[in-house]
Formats: sequence, structure tokens, C-alpha cells
Amino acid sequence: MSIDATPPSTVRLIAAEERLSAVAPGYLFRARQAARRLAVSDLASTDARAALAAVDELAVIDLNVPTRSQMRVGRIVKVAVKRLVGWYLGYFGRQVSSLGQAVSHLGAILVDRTEQLEAGASDLEAEVARLSARVERLEHLPPGRG
Repeated sequence: MSIDATPPSTVRLIAAEERLSAVAPGYLFRARQAARRLAVSDLASTDARAALAAVDELAVIDLNVPTRSQMRVGRIVKVAVKRLVGWYLGYFGRQVSSLGQAVSHLGAILVDRTEQLEAGASDLEAEVARLSARVERLEHLPPGRG
């Protein structure tokens, strides 16, 4: 007597993938590629430059809406909708892209300034450590030797 250790949710997922592959071959692969391309590359990173690079990548809005379809009528409808709202989405998309680029530029300025301040703080910490050691030495000198 063998008990299948595969969770029911995994079995349902595999079955759904098989049905989708039969109905729309290649769709799941393309969807996964698009998700990978749009995903933030490193969620755990606290590096400001990496976060800024992610903002830069996502700052430009792609206005070229895909119109491919398995059915001819689907493609015709998609092209018609694209033409009907394209002028509006183009205007809106350019504004959103401009905002994203402005935020990215502001982020670059802030990251540069933060790095300058951190470098200055490191220099000051080293100077304080040097002066503290000197004061410590001077306090331990015999009277009249300082």
C-alpha cells in the first residue's frame, strides 16, 4: 500500500498546467518569462544602488500593447481597442514614465549624497579613534611629560 506524498494543491497545479498547455501551447512559458522580466531582482537587498537600478528598469512604461491571439476575431478586437484608447494610454504612459525617470534621478542624487556622507562619517570615526588614543596616552604620562 503506497501513499502518494504529493500535496493535493500540487496535483491540481500540474493538472491546470497540462490543460493550459493543451489549450494555449507556449502561453505559460511566455507568461513566466514576462513575470521574471518584471520581477524585482533581489527583494532582500538593502543596497540602495540595487534598489535604484530596479526603479530605473521599471520607470519606463511599455505602451506597445500585445495584440496576438489564437482566434482571428480576438486579434481584430485587440487591435481595435488598441487604436481606440492608444492615444489616451500614450499620453498617460508618457507621464508615468516621466515620473518614474524623475524618481530615479532623485534616487541617484540621494544615493550619491548618502555615500558621500557615509565616507565622511568613516573619516571622522577614524579621526576620533586616533584622537581618543592620543588623549589616552597623554592621560597616562607622568606629570610634567605632556
